[in-house]
Amino acid sequence: MCFFISKLGIMKAPIILIILISFIAFSCNKFGRINEISEKIEETLDGEELTVEIHKKNLITSPALIDFYTDRNFDQAWTTKEGLNPNGEELFKLIQDAQKFGLNPQWYHSQEINSVIDNKKPKVEELANVDILLTDAFMLFASHLSYGFLDQDKKWVVWKWEKMGRKGELPGVLQQAWEEGNIKKTLLELQPKWFEYVNLQKGLENFLETHELDNTKHPIPDVKTDSAAAYNGISKILVTLHLLDESKANSAETITESLKEFQKWHGIPADGVVGDYTRDALAMSTLDRYNQIAINLDRMRWDNVIPDRYVLVNIPAYHLKLVINNEAKEIFEVIVGTPDDQTPELIDNMTYIETFPYWNVPASIVNEEILPKIMENPSHMSALGYRIFDSNNNEIDPVSFDWSSFSTENFEYSIRQDGDSSNSLGLVKFMFPNKYNVYIHDTPSRHLFGKEMRSLSHGCIRINEPLKFADVILKADKNKYSAEDLREMIVQRQNRHVKLNDPKPVIIRYFTAEADENGNIYLFKDIYNKDQNLLSVVSSGNQMKLYSSK
Repeated sequence: MCFFISKLGIMKAPIILIILISFIAFSCNKFGRINEISEKIEETLDGEELTVEIHKKNLITSPALIDFYTDRNFDQAWTTKEGLNPNGEELFKLIQDAQKFGLNPQWYHSQEINSVIDNKKPKVEELANVDILLTDAFMLFASHLSYGFLDQDKKWVVWKWEKMGRKGELPGVLQQAWEEGNIKKTLLELQPKWFEYVNLQKGLENFLETHELDNTKHPIPDVKTDSAAAYNGISKILVTLHLLDESKANSAETITESLKEFQKWHGIPADGVVGDYTRDALAMSTLDRYNQIAINLDRMRWDNVIPDRYVLVNIPAYHLKLVINNEAKEIFEVIVGTPDDQTPELIDNMTYIETFPYWNVPASIVNEEILPKIMENPSHMSALGYRIFDSNNNEIDPVSFDWSSFSTENFEYSIRQDGDSSNSLGLVKFMFPNKYNVYIHDTPSRHLFGKEMRSLSHGCIRINEPLKFADVILKADKNKYSAEDLREMIVQRQNRHVKLNDPKPVIIRYFTAEADENGNIYLFKDIYNKDQNLLSVVSSGNQMKLYSSK
């Protein structure tokens, strides 16, 4: 508690009282200034250089770090003569637990700090360095929890805080947290509130509590070649992953049921069959799984603003969610683009639903797939409902057309497929105009939804229950039309646009890991190989560099 007395009272007070009051006033500084440490901090920071170097490391938060200490007259923040004060202990404990958030303790100087505080009689210079390193750690941790540590175009850990338009804000955030003794709470509140992130972070904590991280791979022989060795290896892996009771590891029926749980966990159809994808997933080490989760936690931090109502497509998971008020209300299976024709990541507004849609065939598909077939047999066009138009939108008779004078290099006409059950778009499509010209649509090839891997389209998203999806969209939109109205339009072969009252954002993202509200994790195949560059950053202590906004 701080005490204040009048100037008159001070004048009349005995010297011993003055000394006591001075001591109490000094204690109003939360942990008291330790001159030797503070002077060493000032000596290190007080100069014209804007980059601070500790232990031959350039601290990338240097500008904010210098502002923090300057504003507090270089008082130490985290250290005492013996080691760490309570705020310092709280921050260092969080650093040691960084893996719970998919972060690497090494990025926050854990080794350097630990080597000093383990010393029973640390030197003043070492304590000053630890103080500065912990401040840098706080600012890095804050940025990484808020905006992520990865950048798609970089191969090192980055500091995004200042790039995100929050220049100069961190010193104040830290000072307030320091004064209130809310270091951990302040940092954790910077995390996204998005349910996808919250669930996966909880799942990662569960995973770390039940699994030892190591890089041991578990290759499984082909069941067709050596079924006994294959199932012996499978049972051991399932026991290690706590999916199979060791006492039942010799029961074929129990192994198969546990394998189905494993397949569900990895986004594989739960059929108990040991295909190539299942074998690849079984071979993963626990460290592989941890790194995959860490990468996707970081991807989820890249979305800073999430609307109240939206459609979320997760490409590797092959599913689509209607999300209202941070909760998934409906989930649909989808087919996405092949690795050669990838479905893009985007955010655009769904503005209308179209029934009995035409398909204006993209030029690339015309040249690569349709034109060679038509040139071979022009009647193929009419059989599949294709029509040809010139640049003035005049329809041309394909039978009388001189196909021999054209090739894929000089074909200047457009091709359209009429609405029909055999139309490649099916009977309904959902439009969210975007620069990639992709959309969500029905498909006549429903058998493809039974496949293990569903990266099969030219980039658009095919949905398994289009009218049910239309129903939930229209109800959420409080639209005057219903799914029954759409069905009637289709029966009458009407090409109609049903406009939405409140356009819904469609968010297409690439997450190879998700979790449910209970923290159960689901891992998906990296179908576009987007994890690879990011894995090298997560799995190593890569040098951090300042994020360049140029």
